[in-house]
Amino acid sequence: MIFSGSQKQLNTLNLVRQRLTNEWKLMLSIFSGVLIATTLISGAPIYLDSLERISVNTAFDRTSDVTLNALIYTPNIVLTRESLEESQQKVNTAVQEHIDEVYVDERRLIRSQNYLAGLPYRPLETRMVSRGYLQFMEDIDQNIVFVEGEMASDEIKQGESGPLIEVIIGSPSLNIFDVKVNDVIELTTFIDSEITISAKITGIFDPVDSKSPYWRENSDTFLKPAPLEDAVEQGVMVDPEEPPLPFFVTENTLIDSISNSFPGTLVSSSWLLFLDRENLKKYDVQDGKLRFANFREDISLSLPGSFILSIVPKVLETYETRSLYTSIPLLLLLTIMIVTVLYYMSMMISYLVQSREEDVVRLRTRGISTFNLFRVYLIEILVIIIGAIVIGPFIAMGLIASAGKLPYFDAITSGDFIPVQLTWQPFVIGAALGVLCLAIYTIAGLIAARAGVISQRLKASRPQLTPFFQRYYIDIAFLIIGGIVFWELQSRGSFLSSNSANVEQINEGLLFAPVLFLIGIALIFMRVFPLVIRYFAGESISLANLITFITLIMIIPVYSMQQFLDQRGFNWLYFVLIGLAFLICYRWTIGEIQSQQRRKLWILIGLTAQVLFVAIYVYLSQTSLQSSYFLYEIIISFLIAIVPLQILFIVLRYTSNSYPVWISISLWHMARNPFQYSWLVLLLVLITGMAVLSTTVGGTLDKSQLERVLHKTASDVRVTGLPLDRSRGIDQTREYFQDIEGVSESALAYRGVATPGSTGAGFQFDVLAVQPEEFKQVSWFREDYAEIDLVNLMIDLQEKSDLDQLQIPENSKQIGVHVKPEENYPNIFVWLIVEDGRGFVRTITLGRTQKAQWQQLKADIPENLVEPISIISVQIYEPVLGANGSIGSMQFDDIFVTDEAGLEKVIEGFEGPLLWRTLVSTPLATHQLSTNNLEPNSGERNAEFQFGKDTSEGIRGFYYAPSGGQVPVIINESLSLAAGIELSDNVLVTINGQVIPIKVIHVINNFPTLRSDRGFLIGDLSLMLRVLKIKATNSIDNANELFLSVDPDSTNDVVNKIYEILGRADPIRIYDKNSSLSSNELDPLVSGGWKSMVMVAIFVVIFTGALGYSTYLLSFSGRSNTQMASLRTLGLSRAQMMGLLYLENIVIFALGMGLGTWAGFQMSALMVDSVAVTETGNKVMPVFQIVTNWKIMWPVYGILTMIFVTAVLFMYRAVIKVDLPSMSRRVIN
Repeated sequence: MIFSGSQKQLNTLNLVRQRLTNEWKLMLSIFSGVLIATTLISGAPIYLDSLERISVNTAFDRTSDVTLNALIYTPNIVLTRESLEESQQKVNTAVQEHIDEVYVDERRLIRSQNYLAGLPYRPLETRMVSRGYLQFMEDIDQNIVFVEGEMASDEIKQGESGPLIEVIIGSPSLNIFDVKVNDVIELTTFIDSEITISAKITGIFDPVDSKSPYWRENSDTFLKPAPLEDAVEQGVMVDPEEPPLPFFVTENTLIDSISNSFPGTLVSSSWLLFLDRENLKKYDVQDGKLRFANFREDISLSLPGSFILSIVPKVLETYETRSLYTSIPLLLLLTIMIVTVLYYMSMMISYLVQSREEDVVRLRTRGISTFNLFRVYLIEILVIIIGAIVIGPFIAMGLIASAGKLPYFDAITSGDFIPVQLTWQPFVIGAALGVLCLAIYTIAGLIAARAGVISQRLKASRPQLTPFFQRYYIDIAFLIIGGIVFWELQSRGSFLSSNSANVEQINEGLLFAPVLFLIGIALIFMRVFPLVIRYFAGESISLANLITFITLIMIIPVYSMQQFLDQRGFNWLYFVLIGLAFLICYRWTIGEIQSQQRRKLWILIGLTAQVLFVAIYVYLSQTSLQSSYFLYEIIISFLIAIVPLQILFIVLRYTSNSYPVWISISLWHMARNPFQYSWLVLLLVLITGMAVLSTTVGGTLDKSQLERVLHKTASDVRVTGLPLDRSRGIDQTREYFQDIEGVSESALAYRGVATPGSTGAGFQFDVLAVQPEEFKQVSWFREDYAEIDLVNLMIDLQEKSDLDQLQIPENSKQIGVHVKPEENYPNIFVWLIVEDGRGFVRTITLGRTQKAQWQQLKADIPENLVEPISIISVQIYEPVLGANGSIGSMQFDDIFVTDEAGLEKVIEGFEGPLLWRTLVSTPLATHQLSTNNLEPNSGERNAEFQFGKDTSEGIRGFYYAPSGGQVPVIINESLSLAAGIELSDNVLVTINGQVIPIKVIHVINNFPTLRSDRGFLIGDLSLMLRVLKIKATNSIDNANELFLSVDPDSTNDVVNKIYEILGRADPIRIYDKNSSLSSNELDPLVSGGWKSMVMVAIFVVIFTGALGYSTYLLSFSGRSNTQMASLRTLGLSRAQMMGLLYLENIVIFALGMGLGTWAGFQMSALMVDSVAVTETGNKVMPVFQIVTNWKIMWPVYGILTMIFVTAVLFMYRAVIKVDLPSMSRRVIN
């Protein structure tokens, strides 16, 4: 640059213009960095506000009209015209003050108390009465159509015992009550009351639309009410299952007839408020919550006892909760991106300052003051910042609005633009960022301006050996601060913290944990980087010394002390001695390697001794040390690597003299000034770490969302709350649903709860009994749920679950058994428990024993049982509770049946091995079952049942179990740890009140539809139901869940068909995999949250990587042209020059990318656990698996590599084109 000789004549603006022109590439890079940072940080509130708007809109769009509208219910209003008008005015006032913007219309319902109703065919005098009530429903005449008759009028006639009024009723009442038009029903409060209201039916109607919002999408609520639970006066009889008669009257009729007949009567009033969906969408979340809270409070205070039913506050609160948790990964990635862009900008400023060092020195020598230089820097950065701050928010708005066209938003925006709103916040945030950029730029420039000519020349000739961040231990500080932040994050387990009002909110400080981790790792690596370069150059073995030092510090004092504290023995001493011996051998070997003599034999002996000590230490550590020790696996890896590092160094040292000249020069150049790469290495670490973290967070959350749906549904369609169907057995029920068009496979299951032991007390765990053969065909299963796959798991369960059956021959009419009691037990009955082909269990009572001798007890087999029929158990019943039964014994022999001809056939004679087991009633039960040959009824042997006083609801007995009686089950680790149950254990559990012996055949981690953090047990459905039916007093009869595999595109039809079969009432619930997945795709907080932010992060990675690396090479070529020209004059060929440039840059590029990748994966492992929570903050189930989205990550690596190769190639071309004579004259000058 050319300036006038006097500082006063120096035109500052011209200087600024010339500097901007001459350094336009670097200035453009800085402007790009500031613009991106401003766009990101100012776009954050715009984006979050847009997501809020879309999410709330979507939530309201998914809400049906009936649930969207608000319902006010007020009981106990005195039935007078004044009271009703006053209550109406209070509602109107509350609506106008709080929710007038969304209010459209209302429908009022006034309902009387319940009256005794005398029907024409069952008058009050019979005292067998019905019940009914009068009600006024606003605008009912506009929402009904008369089947017969006409609308009731206001006319009231006075009869002998009270008023005669006109009423109408809905046609559903005719299905229950035999009434018609012109019938008169008498209504009264008490059966003997002298006053009655006579209600004449003038019309019978149907709703115009039974599903309209007027009827709250279900007219049966008003026209077919549920039976009343209210008690009636003594001497009056009502059918408890008969619903009341709902009469509709005009408002005047209701007020005048009741108030005159029964003064002081209380009525209830409800208002159905119709709300405007579109205006609700305009509510701000906090404002909407506040409005409805105030509305609810106002109604509660003005109308005591009132309550409001409205989904609106719930929608807003649900969004707020979901937004809090789903925004964590979004804000985490956004924080890393902003810090990375700020770092990139600082890097550009640093390179700009370096490129201007000579110019600044010239200006200082010509008399320009520091203040004038400050003005120059200030004007330069203001030009950049003002432009970025002004256009940054508008760019953010445009990009956010245009994002609605992207695939991530297509499902929720239908290809339209995302609604955005311009507020003051983005500009204020952008201005704050501008002030920060201003400070960075001017301070860096002023620091450089203070340097003199001599110091600048000295710096160029001999670079500083220690950079400022090491000289002032900034890297150590970063590491300590990052460690503290990570410790707090791990302690909390979440990015959330509670404020003074105990409200959870995101702790912004914890969002910087990944950045601190990445920067700390990179800066610490820069301390090691010179050692790495000098090691591979064959100059220094300090790298091996450092690794050895760290390793020995850990294995000698740290691990030995930990082992002493754990075991309190002397084993730790062996490890100390081995470590010391290894240290001695290592130091001696290193001395030989570095000596001039380099005695090969002694080096070999030293290395061999080290290998021996390492092998001994590793062998002993496998049995004595714990893998939970701090950094155990890393330290053992370091220990094993020490000897190979020494061998490699020997090879490098011997071969370094034969390196090609371009390799030697590259290594020398990097070793001479390793810190010139600090900015670039840190940028590569940041962008690579950010790419790995974003793709890992995105991949993990994507997979977790998918697997949460698959785990919850297990199959394409899952039905819970399946009602009991006594007309079908398990097989018939499964086949019934299998026959639905579109269903390819089906499986039934039973779900319940159990407790360990036989007392029914203790913690509860889940029980799932499945059909193994069918379940393995329909269910999803993750590979880490068990050590074997689902198919083999179910095969093993099926093979070990023998269904023991003692079948009764077909066409048998009677069944019986021969019994001989030890003495006469007059209160003990003998029962046979049987099960038919449908799975229906029936108790056949054989009667009581009469005397202490052999006697035959038999009874008819119920005709409604479906063959095949099998015997489950033989029981004796005594009407007592607990341990109050009689003590004694009974002999049993020859269980027999008789056919149609009266011929008997013995089906169990107790002659062979005993195939029966006693029922477990209590842990202290002393019942025993055995066979003997003392006095059999027939044959050679009979069974003897010795029973104690302990009973289970009066029941004792034995059941048929040739396979031993234990039910093979699969349990999970949680149940194993909680109950102390291990593989192959035989224990007792209580399921549905029935004590069952189980045998554990597998211990697994997790299973579809179950929670791994809660104990569970899995068994065979048929066997489990059979065992649960052994004691028939409180048993289940069938499965309660259904799993279906459905043909593609048939899911909706299948779900609708199931609803048609089962209805929609509780407890029926259908989980549809496709609908759940579609719901996730339509969730703006997911699709527009972290999913889109991952793509933004990748853009930032590529952009900052491309500009950052290109600017580095630009700066590098500017500083290295002289060196490159000198090397060319010394005879280096073009190929050697290219090799020199590529080798140096490949090392830096590979180290930065490799370190960033490693740090990114380590950071992901630490961070994802705190990010991967459900939308309500609960623990994710199933436990997530950390997965990287390599479909995105591999292209990122490829693009960055292409940028690297292209940039180095352009730099090579620039170096080759240098004019050597001109360069020589410049150097001389």
